[in-house]
Amino acid sequence: MVEVAGEAVDRLALTPAESLHHAVAARVFRAVGPLAAPSRVIHDAVSRVTYASVRLGMRVGFDGAARAASAAPDMRPASPLLGALNAVIGDQLEARGSALAIPMSL
Repeated sequence: MVEVAGEAVDRLALTPAESLHHAVAARVFRAVGPLAAPSRVIHDAVSRVTYASVRLGMRVGFDGAARAASAAPDMRPASPLLGALNAVIGDQLEARGSALAIPMSL
């Protein structure tokens, strides 16, 4: 379940924050005009590295938490929750070989 928490934090918090940041910055740089080009290049590079670093840190942290949780007794979430989870990111769970992935069936 920890791996899902990491994905949720990325999708629901970090990605929207990054998108908003880039949208606001782009608007400011457009308003300033061509004189902002050098600053924009630096800003965009720094922000890309920063968001990538935050993602990497989150991935390392959540992977460590997942390993620690795997040592705990096996407790699968309730079926409706697991079904909803697989409806949203089941393909990614399957690709990772997660125990939370539900195989396709009819």
